Amino acid sequence: MKAKRAIRKAFQMQIEEMGFSFVEILMALSHELGNDPLEANRRVEEEMIPYFPLGILKERKVADHL
Repeated sequence: MKAKRAIRKAFQMQIEEMGFSFVEILMALSHELGNDPLEANRRVEEEMIPYFPLGILKERKVADHL
């Protein structure tokens, strides 16, 4: 649900001409690595999130109009 909201917000910012939007989604493919889904989620939390912290890095409140 968080990914869906982030993508929807990125599109809305584009519609409102707020500038460029970039959404990065972290996920581990459990079947590719031979892990079960719980192990894949643990790997994302423990190994990926420390290097790629979640959150909004910069957010505009109003569009620039010339």
